[in-house]
Amino acid sequence: MGATIAKLRSLKDKLPRWDKPAPNMCMTLKEWVMYLIGGIGGLGATVLMTYVTITQGVYVAAACNINVDHVAIIGIASSLFTIATTPFVSWLIDNTRTRFGKFRPYLLIIPLPMTACFFAIGQIVKIDDYLALVILFTIIYNILSLLNRLYTIAFNSIPQVISPNMNERIQLMSIGTFAISLGPTIANFLYPVIANRLYSSPGSMSDGVHSIGAYEWALPLTVGVFMLLGIFLALGVKERTVVPATFRQRQTFIDGCRKTFKNKYFWILNISNLLGVMKLTANGLALWYVAYDIAPDLTARGLGDLASVTHSLVTLVLGTASVPGMLLAPLVINKIGKKKLILISNFGIAAASIPMLFIPNSWVHIVCVYVLTLFNSFQIVTGPACQAEINDFQQYETGDRIEGFLGQFGTIFLTAASMGTAFIGPAIQKSFGYIDDASVLYDNGVLFGITSRIAAVGLLSAVLAAIPYFFWDMTEAKHKSIMEVLKIRAATADGKIPEELSVSLEERAMQGETGLADPYLTESAETANAENTGAEVAASEGGEEK
Repeated sequence: MGATIAKLRSLKDKLPRWDKPAPNMCMTLKEWVMYLIGGIGGLGATVLMTYVTITQGVYVAAACNINVDHVAIIGIASSLFTIATTPFVSWLIDNTRTRFGKFRPYLLIIPLPMTACFFAIGQIVKIDDYLALVILFTIIYNILSLLNRLYTIAFNSIPQVISPNMNERIQLMSIGTFAISLGPTIANFLYPVIANRLYSSPGSMSDGVHSIGAYEWALPLTVGVFMLLGIFLALGVKERTVVPATFRQRQTFIDGCRKTFKNKYFWILNISNLLGVMKLTANGLALWYVAYDIAPDLTARGLGDLASVTHSLVTLVLGTASVPGMLLAPLVINKIGKKKLILISNFGIAAASIPMLFIPNSWVHIVCVYVLTLFNSFQIVTGPACQAEINDFQQYETGDRIEGFLGQFGTIFLTAASMGTAFIGPAIQKSFGYIDDASVLYDNGVLFGITSRIAAVGLLSAVLAAIPYFFWDMTEAKHKSIMEVLKIRAATADGKIPEELSVSLEERAMQGETGLADPYLTESAETANAENTGAEVAASEGGEEK
């Protein structure tokens, strides 16, 4: 009994308190709570973008009977807008400097105009003139997309700068991501139930989530509630980077481009993303199976009430597919490393796609979507972790924090890849007779003909996405050494380590030694009674001195 109590006390000592972090960590329990509440809201709101994204066969395209070729054209126009505005977004992010930090201001400001755009789209989809509808929708959608990019960059960057401790980052990207994934799960369950209950019209192609009424009120109000919760994240956490207390960044566009293109890990990550741009295409097919096969079958058998909630139930179950990967990722990373886990994840996605090529059964396909989502869930943790390492490596090489450039040029590549593949889906669909009338998808021959070909494209994309990671040599040990060097450099810039000593300390750090700067930081803190600044984890907001 005494041993058990001692173990519990030992465990308690390792956990954060409300206003005090755990030993060797940075985040207090209050920050964890605010991050989780705000994360649920922010991620829940952004996932609802799916309902206003032009996609063949579901949501806006189905509600407005938009031709699949026009869907592709709208997609290309939106992609060109994304590419044109990406340099501005990169410059804006990397030159943002406020007392709230680099990313948190966007989490505070953007929710209001984003919600307003959702309300605007709800009015636009009521327009009867087809050409006017398409043009106005494309304009408002791209404004919304720009706001969503800024919000998403800030949201995804917070875990990378909330702590300089990679173990704490991975905990946040694992446990934290698992918890905030409740946001999309709740949103994807709640909104369809509300829309289907309020706006169902049996026999109509535009009922429930496809209805004009749902876009007019239910969707923007749901987004607004989740955005409101997201503000907890902006108000409740701090940004911490290992930089000198005097660090002030001013990044020109040309210089940011040059430094980005010299980062080899940037190329590995983004070439993989480019090749894997279609590996999860089959994910969206689960909604097709429900809308055009399962729900009609249940209705025909007199189970209309069950059919009306099947959409939400399937979405809810599929939402759990990401749980194992997010929770197990830290353990697997500690065992085999991020590189091997990413390879296993991509090949697992490919293997899960194979049954979809040969078995024309909606439930089998949904199970396959569940499995490939499970394999991909590991990359929900490894992706941000790798991006954080890329940012740290850039600082190690040039002394710059250019998260905006490193992240947004990746967006350009993905956007270009999406443009290049934009007509693959429509070509497959037209070959089976789906042009602008989604009712043809009620024919199982058409439905499974289309989905099996799309699954084959996803399989190939997943295999290709694995190849670049064979060249990834940023091991966990190497990154730990880099962080130690950054700590030494920051302490040197702050005058806490003599410059003549810093070179030898850096050499020892790259050989695997840790804690080399700690004695100098401790001594400095004791003699100067200084607060935590600069290399002492740069704990002040935005990396500025308090």
